[in-house]
Amino acid sequence: MKEFDVTITETLKLTVSVEASSKEEAQQMVSDQWHAGDHILDADNFVEVEFESNDGKEISAERAQDDTLEVLMVEPGQYPRVERIGSDLASLQKAVDGYNNDVTGWRESQRTLFWKDHASFIYQDYGIIDDETVSFNVSLKKFGNNQGQIKEVLEIVGLQGREKDKSLVLSGGEKQRLGIARAILKNASVIFADEPTASLDNSNRQLVVSLLKDCANRGAAIILATHDERLVAECDTVVRLGT
Repeated sequence: MKEFDVTITETLKLTVSVEASSKEEAQQMVSDQWHAGDHILDADNFVEVEFESNDGKEISAERAQDDTLEVLMVEPGQYPRVERIGSDLASLQKAVDGYNNDVTGWRESQRTLFWKDHASFIYQDYGIIDDETVSFNVSLKKFGNNQGQIKEVLEIVGLQGREKDKSLVLSGGEKQRLGIARAILKNASVIFADEPTASLDNSNRQLVVSLLKDCANRGAAIILATHDERLVAECDTVVRLGT
């Protein structure tokens, strides 16, 4: 006997007519309309369904007879997940207390979800795509993000009104703030920052530090590498590496 994971993928399709000056503008208009709830796809828009299975894995006799329970764990801000735990009271209590949230024991799927949905990076070289717009560099998507949210985030970092500008024209400090805007839009719970104040003038440096502190005040954990002693002084915990 084997256990198989089967993925079900349904495709829905709806064609919407809009008046625009370009294909890109038309796609953005429909994207905004969809996010506003103007276009709802349902069973009438069904196109096809696909079923894809892995190769399966053998179910051991020990597992078939083991004394465990499968429990659906639902925590605030987390994806629901099924945990196999012991049926004794101690095992149940450990699961409820978050014992199984030790990241060293996470499965690959849990790690993937963490990096995808809860972590963000601020790079020393900014990590900005110069040929793309400011708006694209916040969401990293051509279409599909709420433009209202992007505008709000850009206002927070002092880049309001720059949505359609090419990122190439931004200064180093503005690009760094754009990287922070990306983390704010994602609502990242952990932000990794590599030398976030390097090569910035004093004005932009103060803005970046202030924005990072705002992220921390919203509940994000900021993990950074820096040679900036003034930034070090702002940290709650400092680990010095090397001599």
